[in-house]
Amino acid sequence: MLQEKTGEPTLITGMAAVDQPSPTRVVIPAVHYHHLQLPKTNLHYLACGDGPPLVMVPATISKIENWKALAQFMGQRFRVYFFELPGHGSSSPFPQPFSSQLAAETVEDFIGCLGYQSVSLMGFSFGGILTMTTLNRLRERVSKVILLSPVLSRRALKYSEARLRLLKGMVKTFQRPRIRSGVLRTIRNPKVNGLLASTIANMGRVEKSISVREVFQKISDSTADVLSYQLAEMLDFEMQAPAAAFSQPCYFGMSIRDPLLNFDVTLDLMKKSFSQVHVEQFQFPYHQPPKPPTFEEMNLDYGSLLDYVCST
Repeated sequence: MLQEKTGEPTLITGMAAVDQPSPTRVVIPAVHYHHLQLPKTNLHYLACGDGPPLVMVPATISKIENWKALAQFMGQRFRVYFFELPGHGSSSPFPQPFSSQLAAETVEDFIGCLGYQSVSLMGFSFGGILTMTTLNRLRERVSKVILLSPVLSRRALKYSEARLRLLKGMVKTFQRPRIRSGVLRTIRNPKVNGLLASTIANMGRVEKSISVREVFQKISDSTADVLSYQLAEMLDFEMQAPAAAFSQPCYFGMSIRDPLLNFDVTLDLMKKSFSQVHVEQFQFPYHQPPKPPTFEEMNLDYGSLLDYVCST
């Protein structure tokens, strides 16, 4: 696999052998980065690919580089836009505390500035909440909805009620600026950060492949602030099924072995919310990949889902 260095499309080629057909050439869409001044934020985003417009709604702590391969994968069939949430990366924070409603308004402002009357939406994990909130706001301006392992209800979280109450209390405390700054200073201290990071990871049942210590060592104060409001919303969120199911086709992919979310509860919410649901079941033993997936891995794992999205 040739690494992208110049911003030009990269080619992946198969190995040629005697009496075999010519290798398949797969073009990895080139990625371009931009800033766009919107009413509530200066938004940092990437764009890639050709086709109908698709806005990928971020999950928690979504650094733009970590999602480049997914954007390029979807860019094989769509014109893809992925943005860093306000307060994350190079996107400026909202002037008020973060909420999914503000994020939905930002998506509306974003597609308006891009000049689109309608787009498709895609969300992963916490991006499920943001995607559904945006769908509720945009309604007929959304063409298709793609959801991968979406958080849609506190009922789907594999936490006991006691653990939920404890986590809510921790998150509420973390929203206090002085306490949050103290926690961040402590976790960045190499003498004590291992124990604190381990405690946070165990309480939240964070997957062992994800280093909480590394996440918090690199996180900015503004991102930590946004994260506290995201977690508070996730732990209390209950998606209400619409009075009439959304007519947009929904493409739902999730592992039945997801350690964070209950597959059956999530699927039931999908069926109650959409009149058309295509389901792809996976066997991944994780909620979030242990490392950002490559373009090749995305094609192996999700190629059939992308084919179906674009054929219907």
